[in-house]
Amino acid sequence: MEFSYDIYRSYYYGINYIEFYSDDGVIIFEDSKIYSGYRIDSNWESVKHEHGNNFYRTTFGKITFLGSGKKEIYHRTYQKLIDQIPQIVALYHIYMFWLNF
Repeated sequence: MEFSYDIYRSYYYGINYIEFYSDDGVIIFEDSKIYSGYRIDSNWESVKHEHGNNFYRTTFGKITFLGSGKKEIYHRTYQKLIDQIPQIVALYHIYMFWLNF
């Protein structure tokens, strides 16, 4: 952001609400946690070539945060040991088949 005394700049930031679902469990058990926060989605700038404004002559810029009304949802999961058991059993059977062959 750039402010100066001879140009009146306004900076606007659109903010989205975020819900983040994360599987923070270990290899065996599931432990789903919810994190929430905000993220800046968009920003824009407005410039006026004047010295301050009519109300406050020393004001030369402003920063405005606007809620965009958007809600972002993210899911993060990891494979568990139980999901890997069918692959391990299949590899064992293939290995035994090749040994017999």
